[in-house]
Amino acid sequence: MLILKNIKKLYENDRGIKDISIEITSGEILAILGPNGSGKSTALKVIAGILKPDEGECTIFDYNTLEPDTKKYIGYLPDEPFLYENLSPIEFLNFVQSMKEIKENTYNENILREFGMWEYRNQQIKTFSLGMKKRIALISAIVSTPKLLILDEPTNGLDTKSILVMKKYINKLKNNGSIIVISSHILEFVAKITNNIVFIKDGTIVRKINSECNLEQIYTDIYL
Repeated sequence: MLILKNIKKLYENDRGIKDISIEITSGEILAILGPNGSGKSTALKVIAGILKPDEGECTIFDYNTLEPDTKKYIGYLPDEPFLYENLSPIEFLNFVQSMKEIKENTYNENILREFGMWEYRNQQIKTFSLGMKKRIALISAIVSTPKLLILDEPTNGLDTKSILVMKKYINKLKNNGSIIVISSHILEFVAKITNNIVFIKDGTIVRKINSECNLEQIYTDIYL
């Protein structure tokens, strides 16, 4: 189970998140919705153990996500991914897996092929387009079969095929008991992968839903 308990993380401009509490069980997908600046990315960084909250605690299976040993069970795709661009995709994925103490790398070929990146496996990442870099960053987040997968605006920069492949892997992880947390502004994408949604406004959760509903109408009522 993923538990966020009374999380507060504010920046100097007093923006961030305030008193966020969420519980997600294994095999669930949670979507966090809200406009730019609402606190979505801050929440995901706290969940990923990238940011230390000012108050509260975030745990995955009773382990604090800030602990170094916990991070090997977490896959994280930030909105602006960081890659070692002098490496090739194969070298980068091997590096990521070594950091997570994964010795078997035979999975890399399959996932690179599905995302259309196998033929570029030995080229330096710095020669890639932004869309190709996004695919490599996404692959690096899911290739280790994480217990907790965090995706911040994952559809940005992806073509339709890559989005469909991503959905396949999200569902595969879900069926294997992983927890997936997604931030997205694409309501149609969110509606197709989960009914478990929280809406954030000005750093606080203003609504939670866990059943089929008219997302567009709810979004309009809250934010417009």
